Amino acid sequence: MIRRWIKLLKENTLLRSGVIFFVSTMLVNVGNYIFQTQMGRFLTKESYGELGALMSIFYLFSVFGGTLQNAVVRYVATYKAENNMARLQNVWRYLMRLMFGLGVVVFVLNIGASGWIADYLKISNRLPLLFLDFMFVIMFAASLNRAVLQGLQRFLALSINLVIEVVVKLGVGLALVFWGWSLNGAVAGVIVGGGVAFIATLIPLQFLRSTGTRQEVRITRHHVEFSAHVFLITLCLTALYNFDLLLVKHYFTPELAGDYTTLSYLGRIIFFATGVIAMVVYPMVSERRAQRQAHRHLLIQSFLLVGVASTFGVLFYFLFPTLVIDLFYSEKYFTVAPYLGWVALVMGVYSLINLLVMYLMGIHRFQFLPVLVAGTFAEVVLIVLFHDTLMQVLWSLLGVMIFILLGSIAAVYLTRRAAPSLS
Repeated sequence: MIRRWIKLLKENTLLRSGVIFFVSTMLVNVGNYIFQTQMGRFLTKESYGELGALMSIFYLFSVFGGTLQNAVVRYVATYKAENNMARLQNVWRYLMRLMFGLGVVVFVLNIGASGWIADYLKISNRLPLLFLDFMFVIMFAASLNRAVLQGLQRFLALSINLVIEVVVKLGVGLALVFWGWSLNGAVAGVIVGGGVAFIATLIPLQFLRSTGTRQEVRITRHHVEFSAHVFLITLCLTALYNFDLLLVKHYFTPELAGDYTTLSYLGRIIFFATGVIAMVVYPMVSERRAQRQAHRHLLIQSFLLVGVASTFGVLFYFLFPTLVIDLFYSEKYFTVAPYLGWVALVMGVYSLINLLVMYLMGIHRFQFLPVLVAGTFAEVVLIVLFHDTLMQVLWSLLGVMIFILLGSIAAVYLTRRAAPSLS
């Protein structure tokens, strides 16, 4: 049996890459959840709600880096297929300068808007928000380097880098919280972890810094259009599981906002456990498209994997909610047990949406974009209109997710009819 699995791993590139990335992602997720759960244990519900809101702001601003990452992965995969490393080297140099400049601009803008953000989210102490701003200076550059690693399908190096970040964040964050820094210590851990991880990305990419023939990097209309599509997609995907946290923080009491933060992070276990599959499929599909090879079988395999794993997770959350809460947090959050299964269902559907979107983006088909944008707007409108209880918020999220999932499936079907030769 063991020999059979080893042989299968050697022969199946998707499975081998997925296993490497899955193991590392699990380690990262375990570290992140130790970080989150320990913060939930040692911070008050009110402070934990503030931490959740601050991290949602960080994720929304990271859309710029996510856009860069998704766009660069596609082009790096194309350069890899063409064996054009010189072109990759010049593009990387150009984008690295651009990303540092963008980081400084976002840092300055966020400093200016910190007062309004703190007032809207009912955050009394602005210092953690100001701390978080420093992360933007290096965040986009780090996203660029990770995108290059992913596009080159160097999943082992990327996996090690992700583990380094979470280990440093966990160690520094917990140490500072124990020393009495409270919320400030948690945010400082995030900053230090990100900084160390960025420096670590430079090691496997040393060949990009070597002196070579410098070529002019031209940004074509095609690059701009594709990047604009990717930006809008990444913004919507990120907003779908972060806008609700910000709106709950605004409309509900600080204690209920802390409860909802716990629910949200427990639900994200479903997504993070399966999202690695989409990250592996995306560069593979991009490379196969560039080489005009069949790629639909990758979608079918990955969709089944994500669907089965999500189903088991949702059932477990519905059947054993208090066990899950006690495992990751503590009994003080048992009051959210009735909502836990529904949160898992929302994130299970979201996991399928994410996979379909990554596939469609990899083959450069964007017919699903109007549905994704409409669903994102609908989420905000529904929560603004219906926020008397947390259950109303969850029903709004579930309705939106199902709507987007059906639209994404329809987009894949239309793509199949348009290009049957590559099915």
